[in-house]
Amino acid sequence: MAHGETLPGPENAGQSIEQEFGETMRDAMAVAEVEESINAIIGSLHLDESSDREVSAEDIKAAYEALARARESLKNVRDDRTRTERERDLDDAEKTIKEKESLIDSRLNENA
Repeated sequence: MAHGETLPGPENAGQSIEQEFGETMRDAMAVAEVEESINAIIGSLHLDESSDREVSAEDIKAAYEALARARESLKNVRDDRTRTERERDLDDAEKTIKEKESLIDSRLNENA
């Protein structure tokens, strides 16, 4: 398939292969970064192992702040995905309207 070519079939009409792949990769990278951050937080506090080490209030506060940033990153990915899906839905609706207009125009021309 050529650069920027659209996928065949009515269910994929108008979707660029590059766009879909790019969005998927961006989302996967963002999620991987969040998972890495969470694992680093857990590791720094030794929450994944039983430890007699005392955890300072500063460490706990930093962990909560990092988790809040991770949650915000995931929210942004989700918001971006939702926005993209809405745009696709709107594009599909616009295409349907144009198809119906063409159908009406052709019927009017037949009866004229």
